[in-house]
Amino acid sequence: MNTYAKVMKSILVPTDFSFESTNALDFAMQLALKTNAEIKLLHVIEFPSRSFKITRDVQAGIRALGNVYADQLMNAIKSSLKGLEEMVFEKNIKVTSKIEMGNMYKHIFKIVSGKGADVIVMGTEGVTGSWKETLFGTSAERVIRNSHAPVFTVREKVDLSKVKKLVYAIGNYDDRSVSFVKELQKVLNFNCHLLKVYNPTKLFNTEDKANKDVTCFANHSEFINFTTHVTDAPWVEEGVLDFVNYNQMDMIAVSIQKQKSLLRFFNRNHADITDHAKVPLLTIRVD
Repeated sequence: MNTYAKVMKSILVPTDFSFESTNALDFAMQLALKTNAEIKLLHVIEFPSRSFKITRDVQAGIRALGNVYADQLMNAIKSSLKGLEEMVFEKNIKVTSKIEMGNMYKHIFKIVSGKGADVIVMGTEGVTGSWKETLFGTSAERVIRNSHAPVFTVREKVDLSKVKKLVYAIGNYDDRSVSFVKELQKVLNFNCHLLKVYNPTKLFNTEDKANKDVTCFANHSEFINFTTHVTDAPWVEEGVLDFVNYNQMDMIAVSIQKQKSLLRFFNRNHADITDHAKVPLLTIRVD
């Protein structure tokens, strides 16, 4: 079986030392304790974009202070990373850390493509309403749509021992994503809620067909502890988020395909499930 579902031995945690990335690290530590995985911390010092303009006077000042500032910055980052490493090590979890310079996404993808990490866990702030997020997407979105490794995005602090209900938004059957969710179910022992969202205004989209689709998916996937659901909504992401809120789900899982928009299901930028979900989101790329 061509699957990475049973390989969860190294967890990459990008960190900027923010509140959200601290929550992501806490999530990763809990997962590592349950899977005996190693945690790999990554901090990337990103350069200003080329469109960033500064005056000559400011440039001169930067050159004068550059070496001093660089040393102070690096020392502060090393100290912060050491503190995180010690926190992880105290839990008897193997941990390493790395500082890189340049583009965060490229370094994440380099690690993942080199088989240096099986899973990514990263924090996300959710919706802030900024124009930058609207045009270019959040940091989490960029990683999600390009990563070949499964990605957990975490906003708030989570107790994995209390994750009892995961909603799995289904589309076409895919062995890789199904296998990973099944493996995760063994680790966390949750009930898997298989959800089919359909739009009744579209041709041939009926409740009866949705029920047949989710039943077929359940029979094929052979989950041990599961329930099936169908719901109608104009957009799949709306149906998922409404279902999560109404039924108090603890986690969301979706499969994705690489394309310009975030998810093949969730393609409305102003309603990205990544930005709106308060519970952890697991995304698994299938292409």
